[in-house]
Amino acid sequence: MADRLIKLAEFENDFDAETLKLSLEEEGIKAVVTGQNIHGLICADGMINVRVEIFEKDFPKAKQILDAAEFTSRQQEGDQ
Repeated sequence: MADRLIKLAEFENDFDAETLKLSLEEEGIKAVVTGQNIHGLICADGMINVRVEIFEKDFPKAKQILDAAEFTSRQQEGDQ
């Protein structure tokens, strides 16, 4: 279960997503950014956002890093 990727946050732009990814990696947390190649496309539930995903085992520490940062384009966060 600890190897499962989960969503940490979604952004309206890839700059903020990549910035968060770098912050996480500086703290030893592996992260991936998804959706940057399809950003801005319209789908059934609205805009497709850029996601930052992490391993489930890293969620508590990653959430602290996310909460300490300020991103104007952050859409939502959670462990989905």
